[in-house]
This record gives sequence, structure tokens and C-alpha cells, in this order.
Amino acid sequence: MWAVLVGALGARRGQAVVVTLVALLASAAVTAAPWYAVKATQQVGVAAVSSAPVEQRLVSVSWLAGWRGTDGVTSEAAMKQARKDFRPPGFTTIDGAFAQGGVRRVGSTGTAAVVKVAYRADVFDHLTVTGSRPSAAGEIVLPAAFASEVSLRVGDEVQLTGGKKPSRARLVGVYRVIDPSEPYWADGYLVGLGSDDRSKQATVFTVPATMSDWEQTTYSYDLLASPRAFATMDVEDLSANVNASLAALGQQGYSTTGSSLDGLLDRIAQDRRTVLAGVGVGVVVLLLFTWFALAVVVREAAVQVRGDVGWWRLHGAPSGRGWILVLGQSVAPLLAGAVIGTTLGFVVGRAVSGPIDGGGDRTALLLSLLLLGLTLAGGLVAVVSAQVGTLFTPARDLLRRIPVRRTRWRRSLVDLVLIALAVYGVVQALVVGRSVEGLPLLAPGLAALAIALVAAWAVPPVANWLLLHARHAGRPAMALIAALTARRPETHRLFALVAVAIALVTTAFVGWDTTSRSQWDRAALEVGADRVLTVDADDPAQLLAAVRSADPSGTNAMAVVDQPSRAGDPSVLAMDTSRLGVVTGWRKEYGGDVAQVAAALSPVAPRPVTLTTNRLVVDASGTDPAGAPVHLRIRLRTVKEGTSVDAVVGPLTDSRHRYTADVDACTGGCRLVGVQVLGGKDADAASGDSGEAEALGYVPPTAGSRVELYPSAGADRSSLPAALLSEPTRWRPGLGPRDLGPAIAAGRGSLRLTLPQIPEGVSLNRNDWAFVADTPVRLPALIAGWSPDPTDETRLVPLPGAAVPAQIVRSASLIPRHGSIGTIVDLSYAERLVPFSLSGGQPQVWLAADAPPSIVSDLRAHGVAPVREESMSDRLDELRAEGSAVGERFQAAVALVGLLLAAGAVLIDAARERPGRAVELAALRTQGVDAKVVRAVGYGGLGALVGTAALVGLAAGVAGAAIDRILYPGFVDGWSVLPTADARVVPVLAAAVAAVALLGTVVVASGSALVRQARP
Repeated sequence: MWAVLVGALGARRGQAVVVTLVALLASAAVTAAPWYAVKATQQVGVAAVSSAPVEQRLVSVSWLAGWRGTDGVTSEAAMKQARKDFRPPGFTTIDGAFAQGGVRRVGSTGTAAVVKVAYRADVFDHLTVTGSRPSAAGEIVLPAAFASEVSLRVGDEVQLTGGKKPSRARLVGVYRVIDPSEPYWADGYLVGLGSDDRSKQATVFTVPATMSDWEQTTYSYDLLASPRAFATMDVEDLSANVNASLAALGQQGYSTTGSSLDGLLDRIAQDRRTVLAGVGVGVVVLLLFTWFALAVVVREAAVQVRGDVGWWRLHGAPSGRGWILVLGQSVAPLLAGAVIGTTLGFVVGRAVSGPIDGGGDRTALLLSLLLLGLTLAGGLVAVVSAQVGTLFTPARDLLRRIPVRRTRWRRSLVDLVLIALAVYGVVQALVVGRSVEGLPLLAPGLAALAIALVAAWAVPPVANWLLLHARHAGRPAMALIAALTARRPETHRLFALVAVAIALVTTAFVGWDTTSRSQWDRAALEVGADRVLTVDADDPAQLLAAVRSADPSGTNAMAVVDQPSRAGDPSVLAMDTSRLGVVTGWRKEYGGDVAQVAAALSPVAPRPVTLTTNRLVVDASGTDPAGAPVHLRIRLRTVKEGTSVDAVVGPLTDSRHRYTADVDACTGGCRLVGVQVLGGKDADAASGDSGEAEALGYVPPTAGSRVELYPSAGADRSSLPAALLSEPTRWRPGLGPRDLGPAIAAGRGSLRLTLPQIPEGVSLNRNDWAFVADTPVRLPALIAGWSPDPTDETRLVPLPGAAVPAQIVRSASLIPRHGSIGTIVDLSYAERLVPFSLSGGQPQVWLAADAPPSIVSDLRAHGVAPVREESMSDRLDELRAEGSAVGERFQAAVALVGLLLAAGAVLIDAARERPGRAVELAALRTQGVDAKVVRAVGYGGLGALVGTAALVGLAAGVAGAAIDRILYPGFVDGWSVLPTADARVVPVLAAAVAAVALLGTVVVASGSALVRQARP
């Protein structure tokens, strides 16, 4: 008996191989799927935490010394107890403290500069320190720019205020923050990124011992969610525990923040549910389609063994052995394919998923075995149901070449039930939308199945109609093809299988394409360019100069200062608008055509004044009503590096006199920024603002002081141009809303600057600067999502500092990186209008996709060091880890597996039909039928069925894609600044190409074999 079974398998080895391959493919797919699903579920937690803003990852506990009479020792003990009691899993902890204080040089009688004094665990790993790191009480470091502004150097003795009494300290180093936006800095308060004005004050970092007796010290305990830990974190349990602990700490007098963490945890939970829904739908579709394909394949194989069973019965073989012969020819290749496919599935699943955390591999293994069992059970049921009729059919009927026709009421009933389920699922999906659950999640596939079944019912009647039409028209090839299609016993099932397979591929490709383009649109909007480098730059002018030197072509890099929204002011992007082409995926929503936007934001303005000399010559005179000395400060910026150069001349006499100052940095050219009237020298003068007289060790002059500037004969290239001094309109005062600048007028062959007297009771600040007017009178701006007050002067803060007059020249609906609300201005004009910008903006360099790798080293060579990089590719990776994207990719893989299964079914059907059809075609050829007709029938018999099913499948797939778009959950965080990308024809064509490539190969191969066998 077993030898007969082996012989039967050998005789029909083609059929056995195809059944084995179908079983192998199905088993591999269902075995690998759980590994992908488990890994994806873990990745969404990691990706969500990695991409979340710091405020969502941060939980903060603080204690203010002095609360309820506590001193420093008691406060430190309270924080120690909080750290002991509150240590949730999955967080890194950072301890610290800060307080308000002041700093000034020892012996100085001037006002102490207001600062924040702080220590923070491991802070010096996040600072670039020039000098030494504080290691003992009384040692401090200051921001490098701030130390320069207040004229402090490493080694100076300073006085700190803020403790119970002033204390001495030594400046052992100056620092720059490596990356102010990194999560370590929590809310950014210590590095100027906080929401209140005190955040902008410089921070003095020291060791804890320095602040041991300080009053009003805030002790902090920050906890930051660690991405890796959230791969397997039970977020619902974590949320409950954290909220309970924070509530308890609050009742004990601690200040706590962490409400934004709930949003992050909810997002992770929701995204995991989305993954399970998307992958679950794919698994269900895979199982159902696998069972469908196995049923068709096994039924095709069953037809081929009918003769064997009939012959066996005629020879009186026992019925039990008949079961072995009948079932064995399908079960043996089915089990063989399952064994090989299971092994392959485990290997592929582990390779695709990589390492899985926290026992997830055990979960994946159990799910793989469960799905494999279900697949095999369905396959065995299909084998038995297909063959049981054969076993009970009389021998005379089994030996008939044409099976006895029977009513198909069972099949029709099943089809009607499936169509009813499809209608229910589609209606529910259309009514409920993306919040639907259960069966309606399968609506796209159910819709495709319903369309395929209805079309399958129509195939025989249409084929019969074509048969009659072709006979009357005298077209034998068409008539024979129609006749074969109408009488093919498995037309209904095969047609539906192929149509559903192609429909699933079409729906999956359209969904994947739509999701991918939506992700790309979001990433382009949020990142702004292919790569965005946050850099360490001293000021905007140096940033501009460095980028232009590193990229002289102007096509690869763009200087940007990104200023987030604060205190009700809209966010501002100050961009080098001559290089707007660097922006990735420029959209019409950004304000229109890129060239038009650039022209509107950077209109023609008076040319800058450039001096090329190493020795500046100034003819001037000056007087002070109180008889105090008067000096003049000339501020320049080097053209190549953008560094500031200050030249001070004086004291000025009351009559015209020539003064000189060394400006070696201007040998290659310097742009004239402006001039400032100064008073006399004062060793104790200090200021944190580089634009004030005290920053250079001078005092402000008396109101009414006057300076006159004269053309310098014989020094055209090293002095202020005569045309500039003869035209007061080429000069302007400071533009801050409370600035009261000097009166600028023409004297007798000179430019006269007269300092005003501020009336009592008027809240104005005297600004002793006169700047060169080399910008538009009002700063051109593009706005989105807000509008200025029409009853008030329009002002903007283009760079951290004063608000300057602005003119709205263009409106948009979106701003790169800032979404629906923001502002764009030209960085060059902004820097000239705010020449002494404060810290707070984020200097960036935006890089185009084709920027050479060497540009980063070129930027470093020009003094701009990258501290952080964002990229389109990284952001896309984060978005692709979201649940909706995971589900789309999995369903696309399932659809391709389904297409391969359908191809296997077509191959089996062709093999079953080939012997009988070859005899029939050979007979027709012998009777004189043209060889072309035989070839057309040989290829077209199967090709017409598959081609028609492919067209129906493409149409059903488009319908399924429309339903899938309704069910598309969107981004897990609810982001909807841009609509979901529109569907397009490209993925439909891709699905058609995939179907033609695979099924067309099967049809051609089968037709070729049939034509060869049909030769008389």
C-alpha cells in the first residue's frame, strides 16, 4: 500500500511539489508573523519615548529650602527620602539644585550681574569647559559669552550673592553648553530654554558645597523616561504607580510635575493596540486566505486521483487502504511543506525581528505554534472535505473523464453568507470609521471577496454568451476559450482566489504608498531639511559667514536661527532666504513659490558699508554738558568670519581731531555696524549686555552729549565714507520698543549725534547707538496662523532681544518645523536689525539631500561645531515604527504571500487540466484546425480566466483601498497638520505589474507545456 502511495506521488510529482510549496509558503508565513508582531509591539514603545518631547518624558520632584521652616540640611534630607521612596522603573535620575544669585568681581562697587547658581549631577559631561572643572567649594564656571561681557577671566576672584551673606569664589573656567536641547537639561531652565525671563539669566555651575548655606534654594530630582526600558513596560501599571506616588509627594510638600507623561503612556498603549489590530487583521487574512488556497489546491489535486480510486475499487481493494491512498497524496506533501516552512519561518522571523526583550521570544514562539496548528488544521479539513466525496462516489462515476454534474447549492449558500458578512463589515466601517473594532476591520478584504464572488458567478454566463457570439462571428479561438472557461469545473473558486489575491495586493500597495507619503510629508514639515544640524555658534553673523564660506555655491547649506514661541510671541525662523531651496519638499502652503517668497523676504536695501584696513581713521569731536570725557565706539564685523570688532577712540575734544585705532581683523574687509557714544572709563563698570557702555569698562555719557563725525581726507578706504556722513538718512537709532536713541542730523559738513534726555515718568531706555541703515525700514515677514493687531504697530522679535518694526509681506498656512503657526524672516536683515542678540535661539545649519559629507568638517573649520543632528531618515524611522505603519507593511507582506499562494493554485489547476486539454487540442489539430488557433486556445484558456480575475481584482482592490482609507488610524499622536496623502495610480500599476509578472509567468509556462503536448 505504501509503495502504491509513493508511486502515485512520483507519478504526479509536479502536483506534489506544488502542494508542498504552497504548504511551505503558508507555514513559513504564519510562523514568521508573530516574531514580527512581537518585535513591532516592543519597538513602538521605544520609538514613542525616543521621539517624544522632553516635557512628556520628564517627571520632576523639587523642594524649596525654607518651606515650612526647613533649612538646607533638612531640605537635602527631604530630597534623599524622595529619591528613596520614588524610583519607578524605566527612568534615569538626575539630582541638582539652583538658586537666584549675583556675581561681580571682588573689589568692584558696581551692581552684581544677576545669575542663577546651580549644581547638577554629571553636568560637566554636558559642557565644554575651557579651564578647570569646579572640584571644591567656592570654585565656579561661567558661560564663556557672559564672562566676556562682564569682563571676567579665568582665575579672577568674584563675589557671589544669594546665600546668607556674600561669599568669595574663584572663576576656574568658562563653558559652552554642548547641546541645550538634549533631554539631560529637562525643562531647559538652566540653559536659557525655559518659559520665563529668569531662564535667560546666565547660570553659574559649581559643586554642592558652594551652596550649602544658601537660602531659597530649589532642590530638584528629575526622572527621564529611558526609551529602551519601554520595549516591554506595562504602561498602564506604570501610569497608576507614578500618579499615586506624585500625589503622595505633593501632600508632603514637594512640588511635582509629570502630567505630560500620561499622554506619552497613553500614546504607547494606543500604538500597541494599533499594532495588534493591524497585524491581527493581517494574520486573520493570511489564515483565511491560506485555508482558501489550500482548499482550492487540494480540491484540484483530488480531481486527479479520482481515476486511481476507481481503478483501486474495481480490483476490490479494502476501503481503509483507499483512505490512505486518497488522503496520503495530499497529506504527505502538505506535512512535508509544513515541516520545511516552519523551519524557514522561524529562521526568517528571528532574522527580521532581531533580539526581543523581556521574554517576548517565548510569546512569539507560542503564537507561531498556535498559528501553525490552525493552518495545518485548516489544511487537513480541506483535504478531508475535498476527498470524502471521492471515497463515497461509485466506481463508474470515478472513472468518467467528465465528472457527474451536481447542484452547487452548498457553494452558493456559503457565497451568500460571505457576501452578507462583507456587506455588514463595509457598512459598519463606513458608519463608524476609524474607531471600528472586530469584523469590520476586515472590511477592505471582505469587500474584495464579495466583489470577487459576485464576479465569479457572472463568469460562466458571460463565457457562454461569448461562445455564442464567437460562433456566429466565425472566431473559433474565442469560441473554444469561452467554452473551456464555461465548462472548467473549478472556474468559480479559482477566479475568486486570484481576484481576491490581486485585490489584497492592490489595497495593501495603495495603503502602504499613502502611509509612506504621509510620513514623508510630516517628516519634511517637522525636520525642514534633509539634515538639520544644531550648532555651537557665537552669534547669527558668525553663523551666516561660516555657512556661506563652507558652501559658496549656496545650494547645499543654509544658516537658520530657530526661535521657539515664548510668552505669547509666535515662533520665528530667521533663515538665509537666498538659500531657501535647501528646504526639503517646499510646499505651496509655505507661502507660494520659493523664489517669490525669497524675493519678498529679502527686498533690495541700501548696500552695507565695508571698510578694508588694518588701521581705522576717524575725524570727530565731542562734548559732554557736565564736562566729562566722551569716547566713541565703532562696531564692525569681519566679512569673512562675521566676528565683531570694536574700536574705541577718544577722549574726544570739543574741536575736530583725527583719531586712529588698530583693527587688524579688518584687513580682509569689515562691515560697519554702527557707532556708540561712550562716557569716561570706569574699572568697576560691568554689564551682561555687550551693547552697553559698561561691557567695555565705560560709563554712559550725560544726556545732551554731542558727537560730530567728519569725513577723513586722504583715508578713503580706512575711514567712514564721506557720502555716509553727509546723509543722515543712512543712519538709524536702536529700534527696540522702549529705545530712545540719539538725534541724528547733518552738521556743518558732519554727522551730528545728540543724546536725548528722557523725561521723568516716561518708561523709555536711552540707547546711545547710531546704526548704519542697510536693511529695509521694516523687517519683511511671512506669517502663518496668526495676525498682528491692526490697531498697533507691528513688531517682531526676529532674534532673541528687542522687538523691531516689521511688515507682513506674505501669508502662509504652514511654516517648516513649526507647523500651522509661525513666522519666517531673513536672517541677514534680522541680524543687522538686532546686532546684539541675546542667547535663546537655536543656531542651525540646514543641509540639502545632496550636500557632500565634507561640509560638516568645513563648518567646523569655520568655527561652527555641530552638537546635534536631526535628519529626515531618522524621523521617518520613528514614524515607520508607529502601529499604523507596522500594520500596513505586514498586510502588504501578507498580500504578496497570498499572491504566491494564488499562483500555486493556478499552477495546480493547469496541471490537472493539461492532459485532457492536450488530447482535445491534438484532436482538433488533426482535424485541420489552424495551429494559431490551437496556440491561442492553449495560452488563452487559462490566460482569459486569470486576466479577467486580475482586472476584477484590481477594481476590487481600489474599492478596498477606499474603505481602508476610512479605517486608517492616522498618526498615533493625533497629528493632523497635513491631511493624509491622496491615493494615486502608481501603486495600482505596481500591483498590476506584480500580478502580471507572477501569474503571467505561470500562465505562459502552463500554456507552453499544453501547446507542446497538443502536437498531433
